[in-house]
Amino acid sequence: MLMRALCRAIVFCLLAAPVAASTTRVRVVAEKVPGSASFVAHNDTACPVVITVDISSVSNATARAGRLAAQVVGPHSTRVLARIQRANPRLAWSYYWKYAFVFGQPVPSPAPYLYRFPFDPSHPRRLSQGNGGTFTHYGPEQYAFDFAMPEGTLVVAARAGRVGYVVDEFSQGGTTAYFKDKANEVLIVHSDGTLGRYAHIRHHGALVREGQEVAAGTPLAYSGSTGFSSLPHLHFDVRVAPLHAEGHTVPLRFADGTRTGLLPTQGRDWPGGGRAQVIAAARRR
Repeated sequence: MLMRALCRAIVFCLLAAPVAASTTRVRVVAEKVPGSASFVAHNDTACPVVITVDISSVSNATARAGRLAAQVVGPHSTRVLARIQRANPRLAWSYYWKYAFVFGQPVPSPAPYLYRFPFDPSHPRRLSQGNGGTFTHYGPEQYAFDFAMPEGTLVVAARAGRVGYVVDEFSQGGTTAYFKDKANEVLIVHSDGTLGRYAHIRHHGALVREGQEVAAGTPLAYSGSTGFSSLPHLHFDVRVAPLHAEGHTVPLRFADGTRTGLLPTQGRDWPGGGRAQVIAAARRR
């Protein structure tokens, strides 16, 4: 007598980047027919994602326990990630599975690029936490920047690209674990595949829509203090999502009219003494 499979799914999203993603817009479903199942990814956002599927507690199935897939799923697309089959058709079979995703895609060696400041450079902002900051800028977030600014400050694109993801539904912020996935933000997909992340924007503060093409300097949102945040500020970083490692930020420098650009340091207002050159460089981008 053929027995039905026990296919227990642990379906949740482990975000390698602290992104407040909707699990209904990026999801994996197990499409089942007698004796087999296909794990199908659906990405309903305008941003590429890397999705992994892990399987455990396997009984009478062709797959071994472990990771079945780590693949890029493009914007607004569907992809079969992996399949599993019953080994002996006369015996019951079972497995547990889960999936995780992170926005982005692999970019082995991002090309050098000098970014404009993501706000009006004629009004300097204090860098409250820079690269390697001990509050939150370590590990995969090492190369991020936090610019202190009053809530409602206009945030602009630091580089041209396509709006990949927008969330501005959250209205509160704080420094407890509850707020870690509740930051409003805008993600911009750059031409080299890297992502620009503009986080902690205010409730209903987005000014762009997913799929929109933006130039450097295009208004994106109004700043705020949503999510894991103690004071109003803009979190800005550029990130990639390798297939076999955690998504992470990458080093970047800002345009100041020189060939090498500048790296802002924590505790100072930026742009600094070369403000005129920074403003001129921003206008050229």
